[in-house]
Amino acid sequence: MHAALLTLLTVCLGGDPGEPANTSSARVVVRNCQVALIEEARISANEAGELVELEAKLGLEVEPDTVLGRIDDRQPQAELVVAEKEAQVARTQAENDIEVKVADKLTQVTKAEYDQVVEANTKVPGAKSQSEIRIKRYKWEEARLQTEKATVDQQIMVLTADAKNAKLDAARIAVQRRQIKSRIKGQVVELLLHAGEWANPGDAVLRIIRLDTLWIEGFVSIKECNPTLLLGRKAEFKSPLNDTTFVGKIEFVKPEIEPGGELVLIKAKVVNTRLANNQWVLLPGLKGEMAIELTDVAERPTAAAGRGPELPRRR
Repeated sequence: MHAALLTLLTVCLGGDPGEPANTSSARVVVRNCQVALIEEARISANEAGELVELEAKLGLEVEPDTVLGRIDDRQPQAELVVAEKEAQVARTQAENDIEVKVADKLTQVTKAEYDQVVEANTKVPGAKSQSEIRIKRYKWEEARLQTEKATVDQQIMVLTADAKNAKLDAARIAVQRRQIKSRIKGQVVELLLHAGEWANPGDAVLRIIRLDTLWIEGFVSIKECNPTLLLGRKAEFKSPLNDTTFVGKIEFVKPEIEPGGELVLIKAKVVNTRLANNQWVLLPGLKGEMAIELTDVAERPTAAAGRGPELPRRR
């Protein structure tokens, strides 16, 4: 690892690999870098209908799941009310076990009556006729089967309540699908539809970009340095608008060489700041130079040059 790093330092500085490098100024300067978005989203309509509300305005800053507009949802709202009532009725029926309790009590009574005539006939043979015994037994069996039926009916009502709850969830989703919601944290920069216009599923309504964190993108030549050793290195980018310096680190090195066989794309993530008027300092599309510190080993790669990552040792 130390040998590979020394080679990287000397090659990037243009020195002789066989001589010590001046690590106090060991850095790669990547020119023609560009500020780029990390996140952006075109918020689209999920359902067809008239765009009856659009609260989004240009420049509005939003959080994820912020409701910015609404497709006409009068019908799904009405269906939601019906689904709520049906679910409430089904839930009440499922929680009501009176029929099971009544049938169970009747089973206990008829069983006791049957046992009584059987016991009487045992003590005094012929005291109770076989016809009376059969009738008592029939009533007991009938009550027992009624209890089983009431139990099954109760289970069906529980399942019905579950189905009604699922229908209620579907009705809520139908209403939510007609809401125009932000998917990311960011700023509204385009309004593609306006209130009163018709939207079809998939039609873009507005565009949001995230500006609090950004990429600084650039290309390094494999003839100047080994790009695979840049990951995790400290990077500095100076805004060409007001000379503000932004410090980040290289978080992406593209694992392939661009057509032409020399350049590799790298990306550093930086945190944006605001001016006194609340405007962002860095703007996507700005170009400038990025300096990468090669002596910053805070995030040194774990893999040594020429071999894979080291495996944990067994204790």
